[in-house]
Amino acid sequence: MTFDFGIYTYFMLHILSLCFPLLRSFEHRIKYWKQWKYLWQGMLATAVFFIAFDIWFAYLKIWWFNTAYFSGIWIVNLPLEEWLFFLVVPFCCVFIYEAVGYYIKGDLLKRSSKWITLLLVILLLSTSLLNYERMYTFYKLGLAGIGLIIHWIVFKDKYLGKFYVSFLFACIPFLLYNGVLTSLPVVMYDNTENLNIRLSSLVGIPFLNIPIEDFGYNLLMLLMNISFFEYFRQQAKHTTQPNS
Repeated sequence: MTFDFGIYTYFMLHILSLCFPLLRSFEHRIKYWKQWKYLWQGMLATAVFFIAFDIWFAYLKIWWFNTAYFSGIWIVNLPLEEWLFFLVVPFCCVFIYEAVGYYIKGDLLKRSSKWITLLLVILLLSTSLLNYERMYTFYKLGLAGIGLIIHWIVFKDKYLGKFYVSFLFACIPFLLYNGVLTSLPVVMYDNTENLNIRLSSLVGIPFLNIPIEDFGYNLLMLLMNISFFEYFRQQAKHTTQPNS
């Protein structure tokens, strides 16, 4: 069975992705809906950043879109569904972050977060620089490494332990979501601009035809949304606290 709804495929992927976190937002324990007011500003700022790259890369044909799976509505050289991606996916991922905070007590990776971050920064930046001629690899992995550095400068290890646990959980829907996008395919890539290493070749599952760089892409997008989310939430707490 394949996930193929014709021109509504990408749109249906958004709807199905939203169903669980949206319904569970009003669950009496997590109460995600009460955190929405801290979510939108950062989500929009992150979306602007990623959409700018999306438009640029689509123009350069570093990736492009299979019109068989889109509604036909295009905005600035991108299908409507691609714009929605940067709202739907962060909304779902921050829900996972909040659920992890509720169900997993304590920060399991706080003590290790410094070393995890250091190793990731070295891996991401070195791979990026060694492949400077491949634009997708260079920018996506390089920016992910820079994003981790900026987050560490601003927040140190305050949120990173929880973030890494959330990222591991978020990789499960990420694999399913991106598996659909890349296996049909909804999105196609110029393999001269990436490492041409697919997850499917590493694990032997054809459905997971995902460029390895997309893990860096996903990490950066989730990190930016969480960073903004926590910043605005902490700012709100400070403004509501009475002066001592």
